[in-house]
Amino acid sequence: MKKYFGYIEQKWYETGGFTPSYREICKGVNISSTSTVYSSIRKLEEKGYIKKSVNNNDKVTRYDLIISSLNEEGTNLRKKKKEKYQLVSLRVAKVPYIYKIINKENIFAEENLKEYIAVPIEYGKEKNMYAFESKNSDFKELGILKKSLVIFDVEERYISNDIVAVIEEKENHTRIGIRRYKRGDNTENILGKVVGVYTNITY
Repeated sequence: MKKYFGYIEQKWYETGGFTPSYREICKGVNISSTSTVYSSIRKLEEKGYIKKSVNNNDKVTRYDLIISSLNEEGTNLRKKKKEKYQLVSLRVAKVPYIYKIINKENIFAEENLKEYIAVPIEYGKEKNMYAFESKNSDFKELGILKKSLVIFDVEERYISNDIVAVIEEKENHTRIGIRRYKRGDNTENILGKVVGVYTNITY
């Protein structure tokens, strides 16, 4: 069961608080039977190694994960003792990631989405947010570089100097770009106000 716990812990940290599905766990630990995975997960819950609590709001999910460091003595989980015990509680919001615009009539259509990403609940509370990948570094002074993940809130009111996400036509392709709003600008092609950015920096 340790391999199941290890995989769940890994995915929990990678996604910011979302546990993988049974099928994802099957693939991750190279097991074909979902029933075997389900049984093992139940045992981990019974033993207190994991505790999952899901909010009914489909955009906000909370997971409590009990992180335990186990010693290497024995091959049975029952023979192992908990050396460390820590309860980690994290509230996150799920934000749809607009990957490729196939449906130009409705930018927020399901076929334009690739997946959901996790962001701190403070970003997503009472907001209608989406994410997309920046295509250039025009706003590098704000930390937005090429391939940065930009998060915007869908709203209709803007003030001068707001950074906004806009629909652009480049080389016969529809994509999402970024610009600085100025009072009096046409808002017809504005999708929303940029509220956050994730940039992967490598050295």
